[in-house]
Amino acid sequence: MVGDVVTATRASHFRAPALGPSRVRTGEDVLASYGRDESDTGEFLPHLVVFPGSTEEVSRVLAICQSLQVPVTPAAAR
Repeated sequence: MVGDVVTATRASHFRAPALGPSRVRTGEDVLASYGRDESDTGEFLPHLVVFPGSTEEVSRVLAICQSLQVPVTPAAAR
């Protein structure tokens, strides 16, 4: 699975059990926004962005990421 970080099939893992569809974004505009920060290290587009609403949802998302071997880059205060 090297190079195949998250596919549409994997994205469905986050929508169904962990979060609702409105909290999982795969649109190009959202991905572009979260693919950079204030540093000058470049742009690294994510394959999807999730917006958990509670500590419990964060825990579920991280458990799914671990089971699918998906890397996580946390972001806050946007």
